[in-house]
Amino acid sequence: MQQSGMAQVVAETVAAQQQKAADALIDAQTKLLSAAYDKAIAYTNLIVIAGYAAFFGLWQITRDYLPQSHALWAALLIAISAAVFVLFEVTKMYVSSRTLLALNRIITDPEIIKSPQRILEELERFNVQSRQFAVHFGYWWHFVLAVCVATGLTGIGILWWSFVARLI
Repeated sequence: MQQSGMAQVVAETVAAQQQKAADALIDAQTKLLSAAYDKAIAYTNLIVIAGYAAFFGLWQITRDYLPQSHALWAALLIAISAAVFVLFEVTKMYVSSRTLLALNRIITDPEIIKSPQRILEELERFNVQSRQFAVHFGYWWHFVLAVCVATGLTGIGILWWSFVARLI
């Protein structure tokens, strides 16, 4: 009888330790996702403000000195670049929010959080799906990057070429 009571105490202690480890893991996952999301927002804001604002500012100042067709082509190309970039970033924001909601469902579901083993299984499944999606999303990012850079640099090139040609 004493052996059985001791086994129960050990089992409860192990379960409590597993729950504590699962809680720490949930907390770490939540902080990691939040930090990644915050960094993505900061990166996006830096690129948008520094790149597109600089172009449109320069375009605004120089467009009166350039042939109208050149100024319009430059503006159109940079607008396409900005639109594609913004569309991708809005999509990424939507996907990120859905990812955070999926994680939130895991860490707040009463059926899941009552079992440390289930928490670990669900978090592992979530992490596997997130990594697979990130790889797939990365391919789209390369495509978007190519479109944004090609149209943006072409627009900037037209602006610079026209401006330099006008100076000469």
